Amino acid sequence: MAFRNIPTVLTAEEIINKAFRNSSKITINDREHFYWVRNTAMARVQAVSQTIDAVLLKYVEAFPSFDRLHPFYYELAELLIGVNPTKKSLGGIDWCRKQVAAIASKHLSQMRKTRNESTIEHLRESAYGRIASVVKQLAPDLEFLNKVRNEIRKIPTVDTVAPTIVVAGFPNVGKSSLVKLISSATPEIAPYPFTTKGIHVGYFEHRWVRYQVIDTPGILDRPLEKMNDAERQAMMALKNLANLIIFIIDPTGHCGYSPEEQEGLMETVRKTFKVPVIVVENKSDISKTESDRPKISTATGAGADVIVKEALAIMRKDMPKMEAIRDDHMIL
Repeated sequence: MAFRNIPTVLTAEEIINKAFRNSSKITINDREHFYWVRNTAMARVQAVSQTIDAVLLKYVEAFPSFDRLHPFYYELAELLIGVNPTKKSLGGIDWCRKQVAAIASKHLSQMRKTRNESTIEHLRESAYGRIASVVKQLAPDLEFLNKVRNEIRKIPTVDTVAPTIVVAGFPNVGKSSLVKLISSATPEIAPYPFTTKGIHVGYFEHRWVRYQVIDTPGILDRPLEKMNDAERQAMMALKNLANLIIFIIDPTGHCGYSPEEQEGLMETVRKTFKVPVIVVENKSDISKTESDRPKISTATGAGADVIVKEALAIMRKDMPKMEAIRDDHMIL
């Protein structure tokens, strides 16, 4: 989703000035003075209309069709900008385009019918004035849409089709290290609403299937009661992506959170997401518990391949489209 390709939305005054500036450069030469005056005036009115239409159409086409957005994108857009107000302002742009085209068409038709040069000049000025008035009515919508544009660019671009593993746990338990370990390339850091750290997005392939791995610092690393409403909504948007969660626990407590706090967050995540959760213990190179949970070390890489195989097996079982993947190929 190319939210970052939405151009800066000009103000009403900037659009008007751009249109008038472009039109002022137009001159249609003709041996007869009358036709020179009329054709130049008509070409300038048409240029004003076309310039404004092109600018506004660019905005309409650049913004996404919200009703067709994946739920992940839709929920974040609703959280950041409010979908209905945005759609209303985009509707205002369409209204303005139609009004400008109608004003230009009416005045051009009247220009064709007259043989009076002063009347032609009067019609040109009238067209300019009425078109400018209509565009100025759009000023609040244009200002709002530029704010929307700046906010919506914060939404990360992710693969909404790929089977997705979300890595969760308190800060400093090794989430980003695990994403790096199992990704085939350096994970990208994408902005995410209400966190200054962004999310880490990595990928790996298995049996011609592309898997997405997401670490969410600042989102799935603290209890719900410590989040504000916006942060909770940002977390809930991830529900539309996650097929499986790997929850990492640091049994040493070196992360700054006790095992009890970590267990509590794990239960919150499990209840919230309602997808399979693999709970793993990190830092097995320096400490191991007697639990039967999988043990890994993101420092040495030990155990990471086992976790990936388990994740693949669960997703294959729970996702019909992956049933063809055979056990004997569970090697990265």
